[in-house]
Amino acid sequence: MSEWIAAAQDGAILWLWQMEGGAHPLEQHSASADSPESLAETAAALMPGVGGPIVACGLPQAGFRKVPCEPLDAAPLDLASSPRRVAAIPGLAQENPAHVTQGAETKMAGFLALNPKFDGVLCLPGTETAWAHVSAGEVVSFQTFATADLARDSAARLGLRAEAWDEPAFLETLSEVQARPERLAGRIASLRAEGLLAGLSENVARARLWGALVGAEMAATRPYWLGQPVAVIGEGALAAIYVSAVTAQGAAPVQAKGQAMLLKGLAEARARLG
Repeated sequence: MSEWIAAAQDGAILWLWQMEGGAHPLEQHSASADSPESLAETAAALMPGVGGPIVACGLPQAGFRKVPCEPLDAAPLDLASSPRRVAAIPGLAQENPAHVTQGAETKMAGFLALNPKFDGVLCLPGTETAWAHVSAGEVVSFQTFATADLARDSAARLGLRAEAWDEPAFLETLSEVQARPERLAGRIASLRAEGLLAGLSENVARARLWGALVGAEMAATRPYWLGQPVAVIGEGALAAIYVSAVTAQGAAPVQAKGQAMLLKGLAEARARLG
């Protein structure tokens, strides 16, 4: 593969990477995904002189493919051919229960390209965390959870600004709510009361908030991770939270960097362009 541009829309942010050859970026840029300019115009403005096609994921206009299926189609969907070629990876869709991915499928593809014999469950933490059962190179089923959004909104309402963390508090609440998920709303409401009545510290409150929300998520995803090999694909503090939660179940999750898997998936799609 010669020079090309990898792109990924993640919520309100559009990420672009100058690529040459495989999955190793030469430079990275970001822009607002709400910009009226087309993807090709944005790429030209940020990376003038960089040629080749643009291969993107996470774009709403790319549509969806129904599972079970491989995370990548035979070739990405052509969205434009002029002034430059733009191809996009469709997301995945599941009708019952209704869930979609917009970008997570590309990370799955990158991981499976590097681990073709993996059969088990992929956990992809993000704004919406995805849990996917993969077997024989296909995504059999998946579910997504708005846990990170709920944690962010609840933390803002509770006035939690500190990034400090109390791991024992997280694990204790994780176990409690995982066993009794019906306690989730009450457990979160009690955090404010504990702050007023007992001076609960922000680091403990934040850890308990995440413990409650992830505990409910772990209860809901039990059919996925119970007795299965699990790989957590992500980075930073959010991925560490899920690694801790999965480890607490007695498992030893495989870990993979989210951006590296994303770029590998985009490179796999680039290789399939005609």
